[in-house]
Parts: sequence; C-alpha cells; structure tokens
Amino acid sequence: MTFTRRLKAEYVLIFLAVFSFFVTALFRSRALRTYTLLDEDFQKLYDSFSHSDSAGCGADMELIFSLLDTVQKHALPYTYFSPSLNKSFSIISARLTSFSDNPEDVQKSYILISEIQSVQNLIHIKQRELSAGYDSLLFFPIILGILAVCTILYKRFVQASELERITLVNKKQRDFSRNLHDTVAQDLAAARVYLENGDIQKSSFFADRALKETRYMIDAMDSSPDKNVTELIEETVRSFEVNYKIKMEFVIASKLIQEIPQSAQMEILYVIQESLSNIARHSDAGEACVKIVDAGHSLKITIRDNGKGFEEDNLNGKPDRKHHGVKNIRERISSLGGSVQFINDGGCVIAISIENIVH
Repeated sequence: MTFTRRLKAEYVLIFLAVFSFFVTALFRSRALRTYTLLDEDFQKLYDSFSHSDSAGCGADMELIFSLLDTVQKHALPYTYFSPSLNKSFSIISARLTSFSDNPEDVQKSYILISEIQSVQNLIHIKQRELSAGYDSLLFFPIILGILAVCTILYKRFVQASELERITLVNKKQRDFSRNLHDTVAQDLAAARVYLENGDIQKSSFFADRALKETRYMIDAMDSSPDKNVTELIEETVRSFEVNYKIKMEFVIASKLIQEIPQSAQMEILYVIQESLSNIARHSDAGEACVKIVDAGHSLKITIRDNGKGFEEDNLNGKPDRKHHGVKNIRERISSLGGSVQFINDGGCVIAISIENIVH
C-alpha cells in the first residue's frame, strides 16, 4: 500500500484547512500592514506641506523626497494590483520634482496637498477592498474544515454500522453453533451409540432427525437479508412445515415488529426457530401454530402445539439437557425486556409478551 493510500482524507483536509488559514491570515496581516505604513507616510507628506510656513513655502524638500522614497518602497509589491494607485504615486513624484525647482510656488503646494489627500482616500479604499478579499479567502479553510468534520462523522457512522453488523453476524454464528450442538450433535451422538449397540432402527431414527434438523437450520441461515422480518418468520415457518411434516398455522397482525431495531427482530426470529425446533424434537405433535399480534404498545407472540406437553420439573429449576432450548428462549426474551410463560395445556403453549418494545 502506497503512502498516498495510507493517508486518510480527513487528515489531508484538516492539514489543508489549517495551512491555508494561516497562510491567508499571514498575507492579510502583511498586506494590511503595508497599506497602513503607506497611509502613515502620506500623512507625514501631508503634514510636511500643511505645517510649512505660507502653505508650503520653506518646506523641507530633503525630508519630503525621503518620505517619497519610503512610500515607493512600501508600495512597490502592491501597486501592481492597483494601477490607479501606482499612477497616483507617479504623478506625485513628478509634481514633487517640479515643485523642488520652485519650492516657493504656493499654488503647486496646494495642488500637492490636494493630491496627497486623494491618494490617502484611495489607500483607504484599497485597504478595505483588500481586507474584504482576504476575509472571503478565509471561507475556503472553513469549508475544508467542515468537510473534514463531515468526513470524520461519516466514517464514524460507517464504522458503527459495520460494528453492529459484525456483532449481529457473530451473534447469529454463536446461536447457530449453540443450536447445532444442542440438536444435531446430540442426535448424531445418540445415533452412534445405538449403531455401536446394533440397534439399527433407533440409530436410523436419530440420524434421520439430525438430517432434518440440519436442513432446517441451513434454510433458516440462508434467509435473504433483503427480506423484512415478517417474510423471514413466514419463511422459517414454511421451511419447518416442509422438513418436519408438521401442519403449521401462521398468523401475523403486527405493525410493531416492523418498527423495532433489527437486532430485536433477529432475537424474535431466533426465539421462533428455537421453539419450533423444540416442537420437532420433543412434542410428537402433528399440528402447531405461530401467532404474532399487537396489544397496544405490547407485542404478543404465541407458539402452540398439540403434542404431549412437558414435565414441570424440566422448566422449574431442574432442566435436563433436552430442554436446554427453554433456557435459550428465556434469555433472549429477557434481553428484550419481555416475559415468557410455558403452559402445559394438552400440548405446549409458549406465551411471550414484550411491553413497550418500540421504546
């Protein structure tokens, strides 16, 4: 990677903003200082004539020409930008030369005084124009500074979005790994034990169930990120119905689920996947139902099956390995600030309520 590529755009903008600001401020200060000196020197010229006896008679010509030399030295770098000012200097220089031949000429001294005042007025005008011009140039580093700040904020936003995306991906991978361990891995281990013991029927059953669980999990992971959460949940339910041959009813009448953060939507999707996986593994159900509705500012999710239900001890302090998914469901719903109930009612009913989920 070259040096140019390593150099970040915001640092370049900040450097240019600071550099151009100080360069502009330096030239502004020096230029205005020069015009101030010009004005002071012309004021001295004016005073040398106006304070002389008889309005110019007896003026100190040596002092006047010395001041004129100083004026021309100060003006030389800047008169290029002001032809009118340069012309005025030439006229005054010529008149002073003419006046030096006859320093007693009162009329010429009055003319010089008038022209010096005109030049001073012109200097003041040019000074204001110069100041306005440099002030306009100072907007350039300000704009560069704003661009640098916008670039930094944009990169921070992109980094935050990328971090959130990576966090979600990592979480989904961890959940997939955990679900893989709690379902497929256990079924394959059981199939191996029964196969070693010569029980082909049971080993075939667990191997077949592991295959179905694998297909279901792959389908769940392969859901398109472009789809909204409603489509993802419906796709999960239909995939479950096809893989496990369990008749499914799916009802969703919720606007709140579309308004919550993506991370919360994914948690709800994982809960539904976990619940359906438990139905397939433990319920011996033939039918199941997933229902998602709004109740005011609360989101209600009900997952019901017509299977054999469950043992109360496995849900109240003594969970066995096959009900580890129940713990996962509780943890996920708790992270969303909701509550979950497991009801044994001619099957299993998982009743989830999340209050004020949008806030």
